[in-house]
Amino acid sequence: MPVRWGDDNPATFKFGDDQVLALHYGDDLVWTSLTPELLTYSVVGTHEYETPVGFGYYIDRVAVGAGCSGHDSTFGAAAGGEGGFWAWDTIQEGVDFTAGDTITIVVGTGRGGGDGNVRPGDPCTITVGGDVLTAPPGTSQLGNQSGKPPTGGNAASGKNVTLNGQTYVGGDANGEAPGAGGKGGGGGFQPGERSGDGRAWLYVYPQS
Repeated sequence: MPVRWGDDNPATFKFGDDQVLALHYGDDLVWTSLTPELLTYSVVGTHEYETPVGFGYYIDRVAVGAGCSGHDSTFGAAAGGEGGFWAWDTIQEGVDFTAGDTITIVVGTGRGGGDGNVRPGDPCTITVGGDVLTAPPGTSQLGNQSGKPPTGGNAASGKNVTLNGQTYVGGDANGEAPGAGGKGGGGGFQPGERSGDGRAWLYVYPQS
């Protein structure tokens, strides 16, 4: 809710020299200094995010696991890898976590073929306190030679997820990040190709 001073819509408020973080009308929050922020984690490995001071703001946790490698071929073309799976939820400051808590994000890696076995990718996880959101990886090889996009876990059955006005895009196919399965080997004992790495996002936004 905007707070106006005459015809102006101030971006900040101060009490003396101190910046005000929030304004209330009775028990109702009418303004907060927190602005929406989308954080993207695409580098494989572990990342940390310290939650800011706020008043009941929300964080959407969204992740997609890495895809499965393509199958190694023999004489003919081999099957492509399964895409990773999506997972998401919404958590609230003061309910599910406390301002200043650390959120730990682990981005999983894709896998390549070459040893004759199925090589699943790694999951992606987003953890705050003891609450772990897990996006599983692709674990199988199926269908034609193309690596499959990450559609698992998505209620819309597509490769993208839309949540609270933000769209999170999955890889198209053939090892594209995030989350697509690797392309199968093309015959002549070629190895299956590498799958796409996973990815994670945090969308931090105030109460409306």
